[in-house]
Amino acid sequence: MSITVSAALIFSASAAVGSAQAQACRGPDESSNNLRGYLVAMATATDSALIATRDSQAIPAALVSEVALVTDSAVCVAAGTAYANAERNDTLTGGRVPQPGDSALGSAVYVFLVKDRYVVVDTANIAGEFQIAWVFDSAFLTPLKRLGM
Repeated sequence: MSITVSAALIFSASAAVGSAQAQACRGPDESSNNLRGYLVAMATATDSALIATRDSQAIPAALVSEVALVTDSAVCVAAGTAYANAERNDTLTGGRVPQPGDSALGSAVYVFLVKDRYVVVDTANIAGEFQIAWVFDSAFLTPLKRLGM
């Protein structure tokens, strides 16, 4: 009996470590440049229509220098975990139906810091032509908005 319990504990610990290690930042590339361009346009907007869009998307007003792609692995692990948790929460997503591949949610994400908020994009999670993004507070405790980008 103790061998069975020990084996189960080792398997559980290995699975937890494996899932944490699977989360990674996506680095700078054409997609990240396009996503950052959108976030810069929203964050720096002065037109009233774009400001209304920005506000509805929970993107803060910011300077160009305050919009950055994050590649710190600790931040990306927190971002990927928060993204996966938010996306799996059917209350937050309005009743999202589980999809094939959901186990990989948040495993490779673009993370952008926009002033004091994070925008996390998992390009493998799409709805039609849009990549699903989440806006989070600075500690990844509160998912503020789900977006299609």
